Amino acid sequence: MLRSPDSDVSRAGARLASLAALHHPTAADLADEAMHGDASQRCGVAEVAAANIAHAEHRAWCEPRLVQLCHDHDANVRRQVASCFRRLAQAPLEDYEALIVAFCDSPAYQEDSFAILHVLEASVRRLPGITCLVCEKFLTRFSDEAKDIRTHRAGDIHMVVTLLFRTYHQHQRDQWAPRCLDHIDRMCLEGIQDVAKGLEEFER
Repeated sequence: MLRSPDSDVSRAGARLASLAALHHPTAADLADEAMHGDASQRCGVAEVAAANIAHAEHRAWCEPRLVQLCHDHDANVRRQVASCFRRLAQAPLEDYEALIVAFCDSPAYQEDSFAILHVLEASVRRLPGITCLVCEKFLTRFSDEAKDIRTHRAGDIHMVVTLLFRTYHQHQRDQWAPRCLDHIDRMCLEGIQDVAKGLEEFER
């Protein structure tokens, strides 16, 4: 669907207000107005918050706005929130546990579960234990969809399997290991075929 010129102007204005608020606290009121404006304005705020979440000096401004906008009733706003995880590819993800939990509990996870799963799968760091919770939320909300190869969730399930085995391997001495095994057992019982491949790879 094409956006109207007015919505583009509103979004651009909200971006400018948000950028101003990042650097000048006196501009906070303008950004707050955009947060309570129309969908295009909220999308502009989400865009700036997502783009700057990895910067330590801006995190205190960005994170609460992303958490709030996770629950926005507009799908485009929620998708923009999900894009924040692409900015965290090089970050220690355990530092963003509160944001990850809020995202997985929100409608934004429904919109774009791939975003967080992909950044976890691509991470070269030791996975945080919270990865198990991300996978748990996926299985609770999308396991039926994941069994249907016509849906994009069927592609995501491979990442879930990989992440659960990897998290189990890296957390065998803490509380996350038994939770990972519970979810692996659950997937076996539900007949999710990727689990067998995961077992083969894990046993090599």
